[in-house]
Amino acid sequence: MSSATDSQTATHTCDRYSAIFSGSVLYTMSMIVPFTIPVLMGLVAEQWKVTGIQLGLWAALFSLGLGIVAISSCIWVRRVNWKKCTLAGLILIGVSIGLHSIATNFAQLLILMFLAGCGAGLASAPTITALGDSSNPQRNFGIMIFMTVVIPALIIGAIALAASHGGYAGSFLMVASFVLVSSILVIILPSSGKMKSSSTQQERVRELIGSMVSDTRVLMAMSSMLIFVMGFMGAWSFFERIGNQSGLEQEPMLIGIALGQLIGGLGGFLAIWIGRYLGLRWSFLVAISVVIATLLSMEIIGVTLIVYIVIVSIFMLWINVNFSNIMSFTASIDHQGRFVSMLPGFQALGSFIGSIVAGVAFEMSGRTGVVVTSVIAFLICAICMLKAFQLSSKNELKLQPCLLYTSPSPRDS
Repeated sequence: MSSATDSQTATHTCDRYSAIFSGSVLYTMSMIVPFTIPVLMGLVAEQWKVTGIQLGLWAALFSLGLGIVAISSCIWVRRVNWKKCTLAGLILIGVSIGLHSIATNFAQLLILMFLAGCGAGLASAPTITALGDSSNPQRNFGIMIFMTVVIPALIIGAIALAASHGGYAGSFLMVASFVLVSSILVIILPSSGKMKSSSTQQERVRELIGSMVSDTRVLMAMSSMLIFVMGFMGAWSFFERIGNQSGLEQEPMLIGIALGQLIGGLGGFLAIWIGRYLGLRWSFLVAISVVIATLLSMEIIGVTLIVYIVIVSIFMLWINVNFSNIMSFTASIDHQGRFVSMLPGFQALGSFIGSIVAGVAFEMSGRTGVVVTSVIAFLICAICMLKAFQLSSKNELKLQPCLLYTSPSPRDS
């Protein structure tokens, strides 16, 4: 890379493609549990014979640990070494997931999931902040979303094979191995960002809270992410259980989930294409409408294997369109880079609530309960985002094209 390019990227942490690749993969591995939760939940359900409410609690405790650490990242994320912090988080995730294979009771699984969530918070906050430190964050988030779907899809496919040979223990050990091996990429992750905080922790917290409360757009955007993930994780966590309840065989069903994940990987790029022609507002509304219609279709046409694969594919594709939309909108209004690192925390809080609510709904009403609660969450999310869009300028509602190469240019801070 030329010295001119190095000079250009000096003020933008993630404009080099090695950094973008590292940040995207490491963020994906930090969140590998929620990305593969339908399969992992199915393994736990079959191994431990627990109720839907217990499964929801198991998934929610990961989100609780993630949320506690990630939301606090607004204080520490620009003060720590990103390489060391991410490495520590990935090791904690890998060990916690691996120990699932030798746990002797369900209570131990609950503790291990909480610890894995704490590790995810340590690893995800630096990586997503690094990706936002760019002259083109929309490009970075598009690539990141592609990774967050394709890599888990491949891992889900591997789990389907491991489950038939190594069973429950072999599957969890394999996921743990993927996490630990990926940690070598911290070598090319940036150590710190373009902005340094000179304020005290107390001052920074006051500034953040004051900015969020005073700027309705930020409050609505962060609330939208929380509620959107409530709807998404409520449905996604129980997709395997829904297929199982519908009489589908496990191995083809897991392959179907993996295939749907792969197709869904195009969502981050689809968001760019739609946004360029329709704008962010209409891109969001089209995506949320398709997601709701897809969930409702399960109640109308029933679930066969082919229908299941189609539903998972469409659902994941348009879910990822709106993940990109919400993150890009937040980055566009976060002119000082203070809120992007908190997105995983708000996602975790949404996942925590969504998993518990979906667990209760599944126990009481099966598939229908999960669909109804998720649809309600998506409708509330749409209302919050429309309010945020209403208060935003035209420039903030524009999406940058996701290019294979873009020349970095200074970004206003």
